Amino acid sequence: MTSLEPETTAKVRIVTSKGPIDIDIWAREIPTTSQLFLQNCVDGKYDGRKFNITYNNNVIVAGSIDKESESTYDLEDEFHSRIRSNSKFMLCPIKEDSEVKNHQSLESFMITTEIIPSFTRRYNIFGKITGDSVYTIRKIRDDDVVDENGEPLYPVVIERIEVVEGYFELERKVEPKEKAKESGSEKKRKRVVQLSYEEEEESVQVKMRAQGRSEDIDEEQIKEPVEEEVHIEEAEKEEAEKEEEEKETEKEKETEKEHVPEEEEEEEESGSESESDSDAESHPIHVSASQLTRDRQLDSDYDSNLDLTSDEE
Repeated sequence: MTSLEPETTAKVRIVTSKGPIDIDIWAREIPTTSQLFLQNCVDGKYDGRKFNITYNNNVIVAGSIDKESESTYDLEDEFHSRIRSNSKFMLCPIKEDSEVKNHQSLESFMITTEIIPSFTRRYNIFGKITGDSVYTIRKIRDDDVVDENGEPLYPVVIERIEVVEGYFELERKVEPKEKAKESGSEKKRKRVVQLSYEEEEESVQVKMRAQGRSEDIDEEQIKEPVEEEVHIEEAEKEEAEKEEEEKETEKEKETEKEHVPEEEEEEEESGSESESDSDAESHPIHVSASQLTRDRQLDSDYDSNLDLTSDEE
């Protein structure tokens, strides 16, 4: 006999303390419910939940509903004509009242251990248990060690849920619960820092809190270290001032050296000019008439009748 159920398009594995549970999901036929369930698995929403047995031991539920959630029962009905509750080990969301339409929720989920025909067209059946995982479901159901309220003394815990085939594009939107708890515990922790000095035998404890700091230190314990720091700062300032003064004196010496050569050059130039003038006065220049003879070819104003010769005795 062939099954009329459509082929599944997504798959997850629930890792529990009793063993793995493989679930095939009709993501194409029941898209809204399937995508929300897969996103919750990626976000680690169901990690750490304990399975409870309800409905005359025919249904196991993954933990309780998160009462702080704003959208507890906001999932609408989503049925398919070829997906029916005509076999065991079917996956579906929880519902506040099975007789009321819509108002389903994936704050938790449940798995049937028997055939329950009344679930058809009342719950959004969107997955089924496959393979040897049915034996894990039976182990959870047959755990008869319960307390006075009928709850198991050693409940099966969901360690994590692995999305094997997602069908949709999924990204983690919420931090895992373990990381959130660790970050919260780190904020509440108080850090204690111990400061010790060589001259003092007592240690100073500084308590740093998450919101604000409270430092419980006596003035006498920190007085000497603070004074030492002040003296060190003053000595550093004095050294810096001395270095600046030395630099200024060096600059002044360099400028004086530059001016001295210029004055010597001016004195030398003035001395050479005075010597040349004295030489000219002591040795007069004599020019003969022959040296004053004008060239006829070169001088255009030459007059042949002019007699320039003269005797010098």
